[in-house]
Amino acid sequence: MKTLAYWQLTKPRITFAIISLYILSLIISSSGDFRVESLVGATAVFISIAGSNALNCYIDRDIDQVMARTKRRPIPSGKIKAKDALMFGMFLICISFVLASFLGYLPTFFLLLGLFSYIILYTLLLKRKSILNVFATAPAIATPVWFGWAMGRGTLDLQGLLMSSLVMLWGPLHLWSLATTFAKDYGKVSIPMLPSVVGRKKACGHILVLSIILSFTSILMFFLGYYGFVYLIGATIFNALLIFLSVRAVLRPTNRRSWFIYKFSAPYIGGLFFMALF
Repeated sequence: MKTLAYWQLTKPRITFAIISLYILSLIISSSGDFRVESLVGATAVFISIAGSNALNCYIDRDIDQVMARTKRRPIPSGKIKAKDALMFGMFLICISFVLASFLGYLPTFFLLLGLFSYIILYTLLLKRKSILNVFATAPAIATPVWFGWAMGRGTLDLQGLLMSSLVMLWGPLHLWSLATTFAKDYGKVSIPMLPSVVGRKKACGHILVLSIILSFTSILMFFLGYYGFVYLIGATIFNALLIFLSVRAVLRPTNRRSWFIYKFSAPYIGGLFFMALF
């Protein structure tokens, strides 16, 4: 039971979703030519994400016990002591840096940048103070793509930067749609997420704008010659669905419609990267 609680501390669904971006980025950039180091890189990224999530749970334990969405997490529910969660998270992060150090300076730097943006910049400095807090997570969300690209191609070129920009645009959309669904929760603990500050309707408008920018950027990858018609068709379908859901939420903003955007946005970004394989 204790093992399960520690597993829950890593936010496994988020961890697996983000590690999939590393795997897809690695395959895209390497054209299927894998090395043993690729597995070490996957392990380093996976452990780093898990450790970061555990530290996030430790830092946010005071608000997690108040919010309905998070009060059943291991620390507020009493399954794990706060100090144990802290030691667990730090241990995982240390292991991830040891593994990354065997892969070179570039992967190690990306890991450090991702950790800094998520734990320091977002969780500690901006989450409770700025309405623009979600943008601080951009490097953390892009880290698996940068890391995978560096492992697959040996460097981070323009194509890799553009692919990571898709994830950096997607991140605020994903988080804002979740925050719009649980705006009352965030308001209860005085977290200045966009929906709890400007209201649900305006927040949905911002989500729509991001959906349009993200859609344009994803289609641009085809016109730059990076991917073929399979990608174009798939991206067009995914973008049409995303914009449809976003427009619908603007016309009649409800928790349910924001939740639909949130639930669709995860397979959306994975689908774009998957289509890039063909």
